[in-house]
Amino acid sequence: MFAIPEFIAFPPNYIFVLPVGLGVLLNILPSTFQIQPLVPVHQFDKLPSYYIFAGLVFVPLTQPYLHEYGEDWYNSSPRRLCERALRELPKKANQQLVILSQVNIFLTPVKIL
Repeated sequence: MFAIPEFIAFPPNYIFVLPVGLGVLLNILPSTFQIQPLVPVHQFDKLPSYYIFAGLVFVPLTQPYLHEYGEDWYNSSPRRLCERALRELPKKANQQLVILSQVNIFLTPVKIL
């Protein structure tokens, strides 16, 4: 059991614990990791990626993309995209949420022989 004053966390990632009744100070180095969101918050120093197939432009969803909906992007962007951007975590490494961003229609005359 731990009493309130005996459980204290200190930076950087060390925890000192004094179990009640033992009188021994334990130094524990827990394994910590940073949780990566499914939708990246920032894209500093990274070129945007996209994929074009038959005039359809696919891009990974990012929060800067959602900010294109204006200052009130949380209420004006599509609700399902916003919920996934803020609350979902990736189930696999390097997982991305890809959306259809544009539909380009090429009106080029085709000569039929």
